[in-house]
Amino acid sequence: MRIREIVTIFLVLTVSLFLFSSCGKSKKKTIDDNDVSDIDAIDEDVIEDEETVDDGEIIHDDDIPLNDPDLDIADDDLPVDNDSVIEPDDGVADDLQDPDVVDDSDQQDDSDQNDTSVLPDEDTDEDADEEIADVDPYEPVVACTGMSKCYDNAAEMTCPATGDFYGQDHQYAVLGVCIAKSFTVSGTAPQEVVADDLTGLIWQRTLPSIYPGCTGGLTSGETCSWQQAVDYCEGLDYGGFTDWRLPSVEELSTLPDYGKYIPAIDSDVFPETDPSYFWTSSVYAVLNTYVWLTYFNNGDVDRYLKTKYYYARCVRGEQYKNGSVFTKITLTGQDVIKDERTGIIWADTYATAKTWQEALKYCEDMDYAGSTGWRLPNVNELKSLLDYSLRNPATSFPAMPDQFFWSSTSYLGYGEYGWYVNFTYGEVYYHTKTNYYHARCIR
Repeated sequence: MRIREIVTIFLVLTVSLFLFSSCGKSKKKTIDDNDVSDIDAIDEDVIEDEETVDDGEIIHDDDIPLNDPDLDIADDDLPVDNDSVIEPDDGVADDLQDPDVVDDSDQQDDSDQNDTSVLPDEDTDEDADEEIADVDPYEPVVACTGMSKCYDNAAEMTCPATGDFYGQDHQYAVLGVCIAKSFTVSGTAPQEVVADDLTGLIWQRTLPSIYPGCTGGLTSGETCSWQQAVDYCEGLDYGGFTDWRLPSVEELSTLPDYGKYIPAIDSDVFPETDPSYFWTSSVYAVLNTYVWLTYFNNGDVDRYLKTKYYYARCVRGEQYKNGSVFTKITLTGQDVIKDERTGIIWADTYATAKTWQEALKYCEDMDYAGSTGWRLPNVNELKSLLDYSLRNPATSFPAMPDQFFWSSTSYLGYGEYGWYVNFTYGEVYYHTKTNYYHARCIR
């Protein structure tokens, strides 16, 4: 009996010792450097506070320097080193992204996400400084007017360096605020075509002496009614193309050269252009019996009855339209309006009852929104605000009064006149410089 008890105790002790030894071995794991190829390729299951980015790469929050000013750069500004791009074969990045090139979207401080007090207001001066950096100086997209002279209130003058009459169209054109007109002529005479290198439009170069289907003029077919002009262009087979159309007022008003007169167009590019009215396809928004025309005697834009008889020059290509989008920006406590299409910055304020000379000086002396670099816009820049589908005012520019505004462009050969834009309806015309109109400045 005693022997049996002794054997039993011995067996129990043996089994217990064996079990104890096995358990100890199961909890023990020896880590060898050879077992881990990359310290960053740690199993996702044991990573804490991880952030998963769109490409499956795992980025640790504590590996990203928060609020680092050196990282406040746009993705487009980052240099791309193709040699450094490695495709991981296991869906997990081999190395953490270099913090010097981490995308801004990955640099968020969680403590600030729900605190609206630290979110910048869209109209703060800090944001404004960033915005203005993108557009000042802006890259010009508006064509120069062609004006190459300066005038006082009566006659041509030497362009002044400062003072009275400084700030005219030509003085800023030579500084590069606009793009010189450029055309490319191609094809075979008498059916050559003209490509406008700025707008991309393709123009009919040679006009017929007799317009097929038209009945106007001393000789039938010399000119067309509006509907006849529409039909003529739609049926035109010219230069190997049949997709011609009558141009819109925005399209046709890109052709006048305000540095030329009778006709106000480059005659080397568009020879034998009659210094008269040319039809557009744009119906007057106020009264549909009227249509907009461009006058190539001097370059004005006006409206006349559809039943009148005038000339037609056809166009093809993607339709050109002003189509400006305006964004309000606050700079040093004052609002400016950015035209997203042209890049031009417009003052959100304007002056009333100014002569042409006073309008020039008003803009040259303006200290507004933290800048003194303001000027009176030329006639093409002022025209860029027009939207002929609208009236009272004929623009989508914010809070624009339906009034007359001066441009910095004089009427060639007649110093007493200056060009203006009527934002009531959209006409582009001229008047004596001693008349009183509004002034809105640009930079």
